[in-house]
Amino acid sequence: MSTIATRITEEEQKINHINEEIRQLGQKVTKSYLEPILAKQQQFQINKSGQLHQQPQLHNNGSDAGPKDLHHLSITQLNTESELIHEQIQELEKLNQIKTNLEEIEQLLSNLQLSINSLLDLQHLYQLFKQIQDFPTANYMIYKQIVRKVAALHLQFVDKLNEYLTLILPNEFTILHASAIGDFNQFVIKNGCNLSVYANYRTKWDEMIDAIFNNQQEVDIVKEDDVDSEEMEIKLTKGTDFITSLINFVKFINKVNHPPIKNYLNSKISKLVAGRLFHNVEAIVHDKQRITQLNELINLCEETSWNFMNKIEGGGTMEERLNKLHLEWVIDDYVGKIRRILATASFGELKYAEEAIVDKKSEEEPEEKIVANEDTDWDESWDDKWDEEGEEEEEQTQAKEAHESKQPDDYNKQNNVKISPVP
Repeated sequence: MSTIATRITEEEQKINHINEEIRQLGQKVTKSYLEPILAKQQQFQINKSGQLHQQPQLHNNGSDAGPKDLHHLSITQLNTESELIHEQIQELEKLNQIKTNLEEIEQLLSNLQLSINSLLDLQHLYQLFKQIQDFPTANYMIYKQIVRKVAALHLQFVDKLNEYLTLILPNEFTILHASAIGDFNQFVIKNGCNLSVYANYRTKWDEMIDAIFNNQQEVDIVKEDDVDSEEMEIKLTKGTDFITSLINFVKFINKVNHPPIKNYLNSKISKLVAGRLFHNVEAIVHDKQRITQLNELINLCEETSWNFMNKIEGGGTMEERLNKLHLEWVIDDYVGKIRRILATASFGELKYAEEAIVDKKSEEEPEEKIVANEDTDWDESWDDKWDEEGEEEEEQTQAKEAHESKQPDDYNKQNNVKISPVP
């Protein structure tokens, strides 16, 4: 009996609870609450009915086919009606799926307590957002409401990503969970998530590079047990040792493990490091400790795919490579100065003056040629008579040789006396 009484009591409590919920619901259902809902419902029905009237009308003997006279329709007309109904059912199913996903996203965002193990929850949220990308037709009145809802929830999702990043990188100097940052970076880069925290850190790291090369500050490592440690911290101090600062900075960015930011900073350093090395080449060459540091920096860059030290790679000792690089820099510096001189306004005016002089000379040149011809009385046929005299001499020589060759013949003719017979 006690068990039955207990059950009766529990059921009475449930009934009382249901009655209380009904009473609270009845209090909410007022005229001011129902009027906006009914107005939206009526507007949706009007809009949808307008779309249905735009579809091809099915006719049977000049009258619209309704539910009561479907038996009068042809097979083609029935197929068309069936396809239309099927499309509408599919759209309703999409809307229902979107509603389910939005409710799940909203619930997860409101209940998510971020920790270093929350990356799987964030990835699941992103997959839910991807499923909502297949919107139904934009003709529905509810379409714009869905778009606004998705945009608002996505902003909350990006805020969660920024919050998760601060668990790993609380500031631009500290890494707390190095093992988690690789998977997180891969996730945000693959899906094109632009995080404001990373943008802020990149600006500060850019300023840190400027401070290193302006002889203002050094980068020192405060905390790092080994290469595989979870935590690392750096700090800025006053100093001018830019080689050690670059080594520490590269180690820190390698642990951040964000390729786009790494590429940006690598390009930034490439524009500054060459000039700094050239200006200090003599001091570096005569300092064995700095040579050792420079070799360490080059090896670190080769192992971790930084290329801002490529200019001093090659054969020979470090001193020889630096001297060769210094010579190339001096030559490039002089070439740059010459180019700047050539590009100045004064040189450009001189160039225009020279062109004007050349143009003036080209105009005066024909007149000078005429004057020169008149002064020298040049005769292009001055050697024509020589040719004629040469031809006459040659003819005389040939005639003389012919005359001499004829004389022996005449002499032979005279000595040969022809005797005539006696009559």
